[in-house]
Amino acid sequence: MNGADLAPEQITLASGRARFLAVPVEIREGDLLALPYPTPRSTPTGAPNAVQYLSDQDLSRALAEMVHVVRPGGPVAVNEIDVGLITVRPAPCFLVSDFFRAASTKSGYAE
Repeated sequence: MNGADLAPEQITLASGRARFLAVPVEIREGDLLALPYPTPRSTPTGAPNAVQYLSDQDLSRALAEMVHVVRPGGPVAVNEIDVGLITVRPAPCFLVSDFFRAASTKSGYAE
């Protein structure tokens, strides 16, 4: 299994979690627009919660890059979360959105 992330701290976090998996995992520093894999090697390929930050042009580049690194016939997956749809009851209606907005301004919030 292969992975890539721009943020070194996320690579460290993911590598620590990956050591408990039953398959070998290699996580590299890399950009979704220029994945660090020169030849097809992975199946499936995905970009969880990442493409929402891309322009239409960069999204096209990212999808082409994922197609490039997936084995022939392998799937490419993209998923996003819309925090505006998460609700907690009873609580203020924007509790979750406000949390993510505030947390995203702090380093290491995903740890």
